[in-house]
Amino acid sequence: MNALPLPALGNIALVISALACYYGLLFSPCVKKIMKGASGSIGSRSWILYERLSGAVILGGVPAVLLLILSPVTVSKGELFEISIKNSYLVPVACTTILVNNFFATRKASNRNGYPLFRAKVWSASTLLFNQSTWAVYLFAYEFLFRGVLLSATFLLLGKPLAILFNILIYALLHIHRGRKQVLYAVPFGGLLCWLVLATSTWISAALIHISFAVSYEFFVIAYQEKWWRRKYSTPANQTTFLENIIHPTYETD
Repeated sequence: MNALPLPALGNIALVISALACYYGLLFSPCVKKIMKGASGSIGSRSWILYERLSGAVILGGVPAVLLLILSPVTVSKGELFEISIKNSYLVPVACTTILVNNFFATRKASNRNGYPLFRAKVWSASTLLFNQSTWAVYLFAYEFLFRGVLLSATFLLLGKPLAILFNILIYALLHIHRGRKQVLYAVPFGGLLCWLVLATSTWISAALIHISFAVSYEFFVIAYQEKWWRRKYSTPANQTTFLENIIHPTYETD
């Protein structure tokens, strides 16, 4: 990572601009009014689709195109770290740890409050796929911007310790609208993601871990709410098993 400070400063400005644009639109009263009028409420299929796909475009797609156009030389020299994953064993170890932790954490009712963010009347296979896939697309773009562009640029300018602290601080502040608990959890989780990026030399490891966390957490929450764990051989006449929903899905409307 031998890029000059000037491109690094430009990348930081790009990150700030992307975040300001995305969250400015997300919290815009005008946008909320339009989306609520179209979908009924925030948490509906339409809102989640807008929130996550607009995030994928604004936080990931547009910055990636601009970087390739404006600074192809610095990017090719590794300013965004490497493509290959070093110490690749860390990724499955972290993913497995997260899956186990989420399984037990979601058994506590208080940890399921507010989740899943997408509100569905019936959790069919298609609905579950919609929720998990939109999470994955959004978080992949999010990590590209945060642990790719921002962390690599601040690493060049500030060095490892300050780059990590700065990244954690911004990451935690962006969770304020989710509540104090989310802000507190963002600190150690953000630190873990930064450490993994530096240990593996790629932001892709952070994307894989973040996606694993979000997707598995909401899956376990949904599973407990829908009582999938308890549906083994029989269910009441007015209920269906998750397997039956896969074979004969029931679609809900916003």
